Amino acid sequence: MWRKRKALYRLNRIRLRRKWEAVRRYMRTFDLNTKWNRFLAFCEQPLFLLSAGIIGGIVGTVLYRWVLAICSLCVLLAFHKHGSVGGKSIWRVQVPSYVGLFAVSALASYWLAIKLDHATKKYVDEMATAISDKLKPFLIREPRTSESSTGKPEQPKAEVTPVYLSAQCSLPKDFSSCEIKCSVHNPHDVAISDVSVGFNGIYPYQTRLAAGTETHMSIKKQETLPLPMAGGYIDQNLQAFSVEIPLVPQRASLSFTLWSRSDDNQKTCTYLKTTIRAEQRKKIDQLVAMKHNLNADMMESLQTKKASLFVPGYFMSAEGRRKVEFVTNQEEKNAKDFSDLYDKAGKTIPAKRCLIPIFAAENNDGSIQYFANAPPMMTWVFNRESMKMTTRPDGKGGTIETDPHPPENYVCEDQ
Repeated sequence: MWRKRKALYRLNRIRLRRKWEAVRRYMRTFDLNTKWNRFLAFCEQPLFLLSAGIIGGIVGTVLYRWVLAICSLCVLLAFHKHGSVGGKSIWRVQVPSYVGLFAVSALASYWLAIKLDHATKKYVDEMATAISDKLKPFLIREPRTSESSTGKPEQPKAEVTPVYLSAQCSLPKDFSSCEIKCSVHNPHDVAISDVSVGFNGIYPYQTRLAAGTETHMSIKKQETLPLPMAGGYIDQNLQAFSVEIPLVPQRASLSFTLWSRSDDNQKTCTYLKTTIRAEQRKKIDQLVAMKHNLNADMMESLQTKKASLFVPGYFMSAEGRRKVEFVTNQEEKNAKDFSDLYDKAGKTIPAKRCLIPIFAAENNDGSIQYFANAPPMMTWVFNRESMKMTTRPDGKGGTIETDPHPPENYVCEDQ
C-alpha cells in the first residue's frame, strides 16, 4: 500500500513540475519592458482584481447592470495570469477560451444581479411595511374624547369634504332645441338665498319658465338684450337673461324648464328634430365607421346642445360664480377628434340641400328679430321668397339679402 502511495506522490510531483515549467516558459515570452505588458501585469495583481471586482459588482447590481462586465474582465485577467492557455495557438485555443469564459462569466453576473434585484426589492418592501406598522401608532393619534354634561364621552367629529352649490342643464327627451331643463342642488345643511342662473346668446322670442309656484322663480332680462350679428352669428359670451331663485332649501334640488312658445321657433325646432337630425346622424354614422373610437350618440347629443336656443352660462350665489354643467368634458374631447376627422373626410360624404333654419329672438322693445342659425355638416340654402331684399347701400345697384323670415314649409332635396 505504501508503495502505491509513494508512486502517486512522485507522479503528482512530476505533473506539478511540468505545469510550473510551462508557466515559466510562457513568462519568458512575456516581456515586461513594454508599457502594455507592464500595465497588464499591474492589472493582474490580486489587490487590483479584488477592488475592481467589488466596485464593479456593487455598482452593477445597484445602479447599472452593464457595469458587471468589469467583473467578467477581472475573471479574464485572472485566467491570463494563471497562464492556462499560454503558449498555445492563439486562434484555435486562446481566443475561443477567452471569449467563452467572458460570455459565461457575464451571463452568470447578469443572472445573479437580477436575482439580487428581486430579492432586494422584496426585502425593502417588507422592511418598509414593518417600519410603517411600527410607527403608525405614533403618527396617527386617536382624537381625544371629552365628556358631555351627561357624563358620556362625545364622539369625535368627522372631517367634512368641502362641497358646493351646483347647477346642471340638459336637453329634453326629444332633443328639442326650443327647450332646456335645469336644476340647482344645495348640498349644505343651511338654505342658500339669491341664486341666479345665467343664459347667454339671445333671449328667444316668447320664452316661458316652468317651475314650482312655491319656489317663486322668475326671469330677469338684461337691460340691453344681445342680438344675432350679421350672418346669424351669436356671441355666446354675452349674458341675455337669468333665472332668479330666491331660496334653495338645505339638502334639496330645485328644477325648472325653459322653452319658447313662439310658433316660428316651434316650427323650426320640429324641422330640426324630424329632418335635420336624421340627415346629420347618417353622416355621423358614416364618419364614425372610419374611426371606431368615436361615439355617435355622444356626437349627436353635442350637435343638438350646440344648436340649442338656450345656452347656459354661469350661476351666481353667496359661494361665488361657477359654470353651469351642460356640455361634458368627454363630449368636448370626442368633438375635437370628430372635427379633425370631418375636416379630412366629411366634405366627401354627400348631403342634402336644405332650407336654412330661421329662429326668432326678442328685441329690447319686445319685437321679433329673425336670424338664421345653421347647424354643421349640412348644405344650406335660403328661400328667396322668405327674404327681404334691400338695395345695396354703396349705390352700385342690385340688392342684398337682409332680415330673413321663416318659410311656410321647410324642405330638403338631393344635390
